[in-house]
Amino acid sequence: MRANLLKHFLRKMRAKERKQMEEAESYALLRVMFDQSSSLISVLKPDGTVLDINSSAFDVIGGTKSEAIGKPFWETLAWVHSPELQERLRQAIKSAAQGEFVSFEATHPTADGKLIYVDFSLKPVKDDDGNVVLLLPEGRDITKRREAEEALREVAVKYRIVADNTYNWEFWLSPADRFIYTSPSCRRISGHGAEEFNADPGLLRSIIHPDDRHLWTDHRHDITQTKALGELELRIVRPDGDIRWVHHVCIPVFDDNGNHLGTRGSFSDITERKQAEEKNLRLAVMVESSDDAIVGKTLDGIITSWNRGAEKIFGYSEDEVLGKPITMLIPAENVDEVLQMDERLRHGEHIEHFETVRRRKDGQLIHMSLSYSPIRDAQGRVVAVSTIGRDITERKEMEQMKDEMISAVSHEMRTPLTAMLGYTEFMLDNEVPADQQREYLRITLHESEKLNELIGNFLDLQRLRSRKETVTWRPLPLQPLLEETVALFTRVSERHHITLDCPSDLPRICGDNKQLRQVFNNLVSNAVKYSPKGGAVRVAARREKDCVVITVRDEGIGISPQAVERIFERFYRVNNTACRVFGGTGLGLALVREIVTAHGGEVWVESTLGKGSTFFVSLPVA
Repeated sequence: MRANLLKHFLRKMRAKERKQMEEAESYALLRVMFDQSSSLISVLKPDGTVLDINSSAFDVIGGTKSEAIGKPFWETLAWVHSPELQERLRQAIKSAAQGEFVSFEATHPTADGKLIYVDFSLKPVKDDDGNVVLLLPEGRDITKRREAEEALREVAVKYRIVADNTYNWEFWLSPADRFIYTSPSCRRISGHGAEEFNADPGLLRSIIHPDDRHLWTDHRHDITQTKALGELELRIVRPDGDIRWVHHVCIPVFDDNGNHLGTRGSFSDITERKQAEEKNLRLAVMVESSDDAIVGKTLDGIITSWNRGAEKIFGYSEDEVLGKPITMLIPAENVDEVLQMDERLRHGEHIEHFETVRRRKDGQLIHMSLSYSPIRDAQGRVVAVSTIGRDITERKEMEQMKDEMISAVSHEMRTPLTAMLGYTEFMLDNEVPADQQREYLRITLHESEKLNELIGNFLDLQRLRSRKETVTWRPLPLQPLLEETVALFTRVSERHHITLDCPSDLPRICGDNKQLRQVFNNLVSNAVKYSPKGGAVRVAARREKDCVVITVRDEGIGISPQAVERIFERFYRVNNTACRVFGGTGLGLALVREIVTAHGGEVWVESTLGKGSTFFVSLPVA
């Protein structure tokens, strides 16, 4: 029994010791927290007598604990610098002793003589019966916050001055979308005064162009959801009906605690910029869609812009030329002329329709008509060059061909005209027997027919080369055309055996009936003409892959290898006695080549001198 009592006694003693240790540890911990707190903390009796002050207070204000303990709180170093604050503190202690929580801002001198701002509070501590037994003063150093607030006030004044005088329309909307602030520039941009927006929260949305209001609604929704900066461009309608483009930017505003204070935003009038963009866009579309080459370059000759027309004419893509020298397009013998042009352009001279030669990517030389314009910066200095180039190769070729053909036709017409004039004049000036008159008239008719053929072929060739002849393209069966040609020349020549080998299931070709008949008639006519001893003329047709190949084979005089290379040139005639006997205009085969080429086909000849020739025409299947 005694042993159990002893054990119980010992357990109670140990529990009491543990409790005392825990209380001591808790006190020590609380003491550390009390002394090390960043706030200035004291413990007072209800009458304001100091019981304790933490170390942080002495670190800031100075003095010692022994100097403060037992004194009225308002007589400590923190308050004696201001009688007004001492009196306010005495009144606060009286209120706190009655159970009130008191707080106000004060100033305290620091150990080095400076004044700091303090957010001071006085909290009553009550016992279980509700009686105030202690007072706990606490001061937090808010000097930096006060300095920041003062700076903010100064900034606010400056901001207001700036905002009121800014060129853009500045505003601040409350969370309820009411205007807190509207800058005077709103009238210049919108036509409405600040007082109108302040009085009517719905005015802003009402002035937005009806077609753009959904943009504004979506924008406001996004800003609300994302709490991030947003911007957009839209139109507003002024009271006079004028429509203006504006750029809007805004961002939600929050305080230090994350409370939403509204939206800060601005509008800037971008009407002129939008009009310029639209103009530039139209110009860009025109430039990009132009068939002419429009090229920009620096004064040093480096390519800076390249449109599709340039790509089409020169064969280079934009990526292949940007940043490269313009000389890559210029034959070596023309480089000097470019240097001369650049010198003139540096002085601001415009150069119109300068004709020269340029080189394509594939090495082909092309004729170009170029117009140069200097580009100036804002100060009027020439900083770049814009070049518009038109490919005039075809025109040049046509001009050359025209000159050649006029010269050739003039020459070729002279022979039959001389004969016709000579025989006609002779018969007019002399008595000519009837049989001799008949012979002279036969010769005149023959020369007239040659002249008519020459003129006809010349005009046909001109129309084809200039692409001015109206043609009707449609799928055609080849067999009837060839049968018609064979039948025609069978009647004309009894000395020739003309045959046709053309399968009935031959596919159709796409072309013009009249022109293709002219091709086949010319080829069979030549076969008959250059086979003076008669013999076989074989016309045949067969399919080869996606083409139909027509052949005209004769057993005539043939063509030399040298002449085969030039047989399809305009006015070219084989230079031998046999050929001169048969005459001819030298345009028939040139006409054949032009027609076949226009139909997407090819024509060529194989010949052995003295044994005959075979002409081949390949035309695509319809």
